Amino acid sequence: MGNYRRVLGLPGVRTLLVLMFASRIPIAATNMVLTLHVVLTLHRDYGAAGLVGAAGTVGVAIGAPLSGRLVDSFGLRTMVTITTVVYGAYWLTAWLLPYSWLLAAAFFGGVFALPVDRKSVG
Repeated sequence: MGNYRRVLGLPGVRTLLVLMFASRIPIAATNMVLTLHVVLTLHRDYGAAGLVGAAGTVGVAIGAPLSGRLVDSFGLRTMVTITTVVYGAYWLTAWLLPYSWLLAAAFFGGVFALPVDRKSVG
């Protein structure tokens, strides 16, 4: 128990943990919103909703290393600008899309999702 107190006593650790926790909330909410949209609005089953969530997750897995390369090549500001514009466009249009287009858009939205890790928060 003493080690936790020692670590939490380091400067910036508590703030970092709070920011890391808070930055993960939109990621969890994304999958919930997409699930509810597919089931309640598009009148599909939960399997179809899971497929949309899986497409977004695969997109995030592919996009995170690409975002890292983008940061290395062009800087953090450029990467944040590009991901914000593309991901914002995705969320502005996702509710209008039929299921098949939503499936593809979820993948590309995941590719351009803003990566959240300790380096980008802290």
